[in-house]
Amino acid sequence: MQVSLAYQGGGARVIELMAAAKACNVAVDEGRFEVIRVSGASAGAIAAAMHATGCDITAIVDRAHTLKGKVEQHFPSTRLRKRNAVPRLLFGYPLFDEKHVRELILELFRLGGVDAECPIRDLPLKVPQLRIMRSDIRFHNASAATETSEARLVDALVDSAAIPFAFRLPGTAANPEILDGGLFQNLPASAAMADLQAGQVALGFSFPKEDAPDLRSASPLDYGKAILGSLLDERIADATTRIKPGNIIEIPNRRSTFEFAQAFLDTMRAQFSEDGACLRQRA
Repeated sequence: MQVSLAYQGGGARVIELMAAAKACNVAVDEGRFEVIRVSGASAGAIAAAMHATGCDITAIVDRAHTLKGKVEQHFPSTRLRKRNAVPRLLFGYPLFDEKHVRELILELFRLGGVDAECPIRDLPLKVPQLRIMRSDIRFHNASAATETSEARLVDALVDSAAIPFAFRLPGTAANPEILDGGLFQNLPASAAMADLQAGQVALGFSFPKEDAPDLRSASPLDYGKAILGSLLDERIADATTRIKPGNIIEIPNRRSTFEFAQAFLDTMRAQFSEDGACLRQRA
């Protein structure tokens, strides 16, 4: 069976998405199916790119704990507090510096043996088709960097992960019109299903819906996060229907979008192995 895979965006849940990609690689090695396309948005695009480039995901997980200090320094949870977030936004700065997103992506791929500075078209891919989803608010639609793109892999991934206000604002970005791929296709069903032939199916990896927050005493920042989360959940629900609910594999939801330091705890490898074993049974 030939399969087109879609990886949902997840922010700090990138390790769980990597476990899904590893599970698929094992399923391919076992001859259970053949992957003809991988599509992803935001953190899902990182997992999709690792899958497509044959990145050594196990090597990344074995060594990613070494990045914990840098992640805590560059993506502190304290930035989300009102007294820290509001001044940054008022002065035209995103909550986190986009250059640190770039550095983290480059390091993750380096640990896996892939030079993400290379143009995508120059990378030897293990999967015929790659779709890194981005949102172009000039034309109100999703755009994709593909296996033929001249863009550097890291540039396409930074664009796909450019959550507005969190990582990208007009005054600090060269292309502020290109934003997080999850805005239009957080679970990229359209990209995964386009032009599929008889005998080819789409499978999606998605996180369970989070509980609705109590907004009665929420700060404006929390209120904005809740609104964005609701919009993304609606798009995921639509994508799930299009791919078919039976073809959606749920990934354990271990942390929220912005808990970056929590992704690189000492328990990361054990959680990765546990998630991988569970997902392999379902893939």
